[in-house]
Amino acid sequence: MRALNSNPRNASDEVLRALAENGGVIGVSAYSPFAETKPGVRPGLDDMIDHIAHIADRAGIDHVGIGMDFFEAESEIRFAVNARRYPNMRRGYAKQDIYVDGFQRVDHFPRLTDRLVQRKFADSDILKILGGNLLRLFAAAWKQ
Repeated sequence: MRALNSNPRNASDEVLRALAENGGVIGVSAYSPFAETKPGVRPGLDDMIDHIAHIADRAGIDHVGIGMDFFEAESEIRFAVNARRYPNMRRGYAKQDIYVDGFQRVDHFPRLTDRLVQRKFADSDILKILGGNLLRLFAAAWKQ
């Protein structure tokens, strides 16, 4: 979220309000340049959860999800090409630290779940964050 990290790809609180008014869901990414809460400091799971909590506080728990942007098989060539194409988006991160510390692969989802529990999110809210909100949105969109 832009209130926590001024990256131009992050959404403002105004966007969050509009999203909530229209029933949307925004996905929090584990991409380090987006998940930072301290400029230039590689974020960890708690930083990512700070973004989740910010959305829940501003837009409501029904409007937050996970949008990973994972490229687990990222090649050195593709990473280098994207780094040249989008230098401001990468913000100096290398391939090995481009994702949130402790959440670099899909099999790390249990770590995210555990940390959400530790941060006192209700079980029903965790289910919404981990996919329930997106499933609700998809069902509504496909019904039309």
